[in-house]
Amino acid sequence: MSLLKGTVSLTRYGLQEPPPEPTEEFVAERLKHNAFVSIDDAPEPESMGWVEPLNPLAADFGPGTFYFGEVIILGLRVDGRKVPAKLLNRYFNLATAQAEKISQRPLSADQRNSLKAKVRADLLARIPVSTDVFEVCWFIKTHEVWLLGQGAKLREKFEDLWRRTFGLGLILKIPYLLARELLPAGVGLAQLDQTKAAAFYGGGKG
Repeated sequence: MSLLKGTVSLTRYGLQEPPPEPTEEFVAERLKHNAFVSIDDAPEPESMGWVEPLNPLAADFGPGTFYFGEVIILGLRVDGRKVPAKLLNRYFNLATAQAEKISQRPLSADQRNSLKAKVRADLLARIPVSTDVFEVCWFIKTHEVWLLGQGAKLREKFEDLWRRTFGLGLILKIPYLLARELLPAGVGLAQLDQTKAAAFYGGGKG
């Protein structure tokens, strides 16, 4: 688990509406409906779904596999394969030349599009799948969710899967929102809004 390593990169969320305390049975049922499905023997370019946090090859979600005290820890597995543009163009040009040699005439735009899609599918089936696994921590008492990963594309996919799984909206905790939660007594929002960025190097000169 990434949490046991020296450093982690994470994205923090809050829940739009605090839900009732999720039971183990409810969470397990929702996870199974959105469990990871392998694409090793399929032509799809990507697959994403839930796996057990301590075993990314399993998606049984039996008792004790995701509840750790007051925290639910999930594994988010993303498998993908991608055809490099140069590789696709090379095999597409070869296939186009062969098809035009047989037909003795240039291919139409529709024929070229169809042939390119076929070449891409053939290449996808021959390219090994790469796997990434990210931990997701759901803090039940504080209604906070951590995604141990960063990047706009990953966040977008995770947020969509989370909504489809649990029906709960997420609020990205940007630094300003975090600062609001950490304001000491006697400091109001107006003072926070007037705060300016400060340099931490070069003797304080920005």
